[in-house]
Amino acid sequence: MAAAYSLGVGDIRCPSQEEWNADFGSSFGYAYTNMRGEYAVLSPLVCAGAVGVGTSAVADWQQALGVLVLVHEAFHLRRWRWRRNEGKVECQAMVHFKEAAQRLGARPD
Repeated sequence: MAAAYSLGVGDIRCPSQEEWNADFGSSFGYAYTNMRGEYAVLSPLVCAGAVGVGTSAVADWQQALGVLVLVHEAFHLRRWRWRRNEGKVECQAMVHFKEAAQRLGARPD
């Protein structure tokens, strides 16, 4: 699903909690993107939210966070002129939020 927003560029990684805790990037937030290596790493909390979209097993707020962060990082991977601009990337994540949630299994309502 992330490939739809990254235009097929890169990989999305979901580490275990132990791997995330040991990762230097875990101290910066919920996720990070290595543009040179063309991969994004999402925290276990975010990954569980994205995977659990449309289910009752994951809290709604966590599902929303999972969708937003996944799409945000995918736009960092996309090879476009604004990939390093946090504001432009976040704007695209918000614009595509509903569509992405539905692609991941959320009901339209």
